[in-house]
Amino acid sequence: MLQDHFIYYMKTITHIVITHAVFLAFFGVATLVLAQTSETEATTPVVSTDESSAETTTAREAKKAEFDTNLEERRTEFEAKREEAKANVEERKEMIADRKTEVEANIEERKAERQERIDERRSQLQARAQERITNLAANVSNRMEAVIARVQNIIDRMDTRITKLSDLGVDTIEAEGALASAQLSIDSALAEISEIDADVASAVGSEDIRSAWISVKEKYSGIRNHLKTAHTELRASVTALKQAVAEAKSDREMSEGAPADSNNEPVSSDE
Repeated sequence: MLQDHFIYYMKTITHIVITHAVFLAFFGVATLVLAQTSETEATTPVVSTDESSAETTTAREAKKAEFDTNLEERRTEFEAKREEAKANVEERKEMIADRKTEVEANIEERKAERQERIDERRSQLQARAQERITNLAANVSNRMEAVIARVQNIIDRMDTRITKLSDLGVDTIEAEGALASAQLSIDSALAEISEIDADVASAVGSEDIRSAWISVKEKYSGIRNHLKTAHTELRASVTALKQAVAEAKSDREMSEGAPADSNNEPVSSDE
């Protein structure tokens, strides 16, 4: 029992001794650090407030000068870039203007070429149209001239027959009048057909063929009307002559009591 107490007391004393030793070592280290700090402060030169302010001002001015220098450089660089950008813009404007001028010139050139082709094509079509119109007019004129010649031949035959029957005492006055009217119509048609070729050539050679052709069509219509009138009057002459021969035959039969000579009857003519 006593031995246990003794061991306990010895441990306690040992702990206390160790603790005090640790504290003493700590205080010793702290004292040494403080002593070194005091020596450092004693050896460091003390700078005055005025000198520190002057150095601060100088540093500030140096920084300001450096800032101003950098600012000026950046400003100069910015101005240079802006002038370069402006020059690029002007250059692009000139390029765009040149391109626009070139495009417009190309458009005008193509337009002129297109118009030239159109004019050439129009001239070709006009030449073909003129040829077709001329050929058509020639065909119509030839047919009308053939009709005029045929009707004129019939009129000549009728005139010969009327003259013979008139010599035999047949009353041919009405037939002669209708035949004379037919002859006037044929003469008018012949007069107009003789000038139709010149009228066709004038119309075909004009700038406005459609308008010029109207007058030519009117002349063709006039010739056609003359031929219709001549045909109508020629039929009237034939009818009148037949009626006159029939009356003359009837009168002769009544006066002589004998049949009339059948050779005195006119031959009907066809167009």
